Amino acid sequence: MKEYNYKMWNKRIDYPLCALFFFSMAYQFIFYRYGLNLWDEGVIYSGVARFLDGELINRDFYAYQPGRYYMLAFFFKWFGATIETGRLMWIPLTSLMAALTLVLSRRLMSGAWSWLPPLLLLAAPSYYYNRYFPLLIVVNLYFLYRLAERPHLKNLALSVFMASFTFFFSEEI
Repeated sequence: MKEYNYKMWNKRIDYPLCALFFFSMAYQFIFYRYGLNLWDEGVIYSGVARFLDGELINRDFYAYQPGRYYMLAFFFKWFGATIETGRLMWIPLTSLMAALTLVLSRRLMSGAWSWLPPLLLLAAPSYYYNRYFPLLIVVNLYFLYRLAERPHLKNLALSVFMASFTFFFSEEI
């Protein structure tokens, strides 16, 4: 039977990973207020406003997948219904996406080349209203890699759950 290296999934603090996460948050915080496209970004915000007013998604108004509206409505309830709330929500989520990309690229690439994918991702992460797709792709790849590395029932269940959860947010997959 093949012996698996469980040491790579231990609970030690990974300082370069933490540095990438915080650098990513600081980098995105610089320009989160710039560029508004009401034809695209406004569709999500107006849908969330309609949902918060009591209308039902895909019954009372045409919409994207409902997970986008539920997640943003949750943040609007807690932090106020502003465009800044929607954009500030994506700063830690995009930073998590960059950190997971680094985790994956470290396992697939060697040395300094493993920093290239997360830095490219941070260079052009996508519009705020469309970051569901890259985020969920990276999270799905993470769980698929865990399943390939350690084929246990728990990892299979997590991978299937994440793939199913993705359909709730993004129809592109």
